[in-house]
Amino acid sequence: MKVLGARLRALRAEAGLSGAALAQGAGVGQPTVSKVENGRMVPSFDVLGAHGSRSPSR
Repeated sequence: MKVLGARLRALRAEAGLSGAALAQGAGVGQPTVSKVENGRMVPSFDVLGAHGSRSPSR
């Protein structure tokens, strides 16, 4: 869980997003983003897919 949280935090920072902005884009609350980043919660596939589908293609 901590690896996922650290990766999420790094990607969020790289994108220049605040926790609140990421939460809004993913359709979850900011506390949820914080819990995932701190390894206290694992996001559902629906949440991961919702944000991933909005990301620009590389």
